[in-house]
Amino acid sequence: MNTDSFERPFPALTVAERVHLDIYGYVVVKNVLIHSDVKTISEKIYEIDVVGMAEEVLGREARLEQSDAHIRRSSWPTNYRKI
Repeated sequence: MNTDSFERPFPALTVAERVHLDIYGYVVVKNVLIHSDVKTISEKIYEIDVVGMAEEVLGREARLEQSDAHIRRSSWPTNYRKI
């Protein structure tokens, strides 16, 4: 294969981008994803992170379920016994 004629599908990282990658472990590539893609990916990463933490605490497999139920209390009791 002749490597002289190979065209990169995208430009290489700049020196500043490479240094940032080496220091922080990521580089920002702008205008690659649309907002809805970013939202979907962010939600999935959050689910993976939450499930992973739950499994670690539980010591077994866990799953994430979404619930729209909310508990709202209009007023909190004020007659607590003092200990």
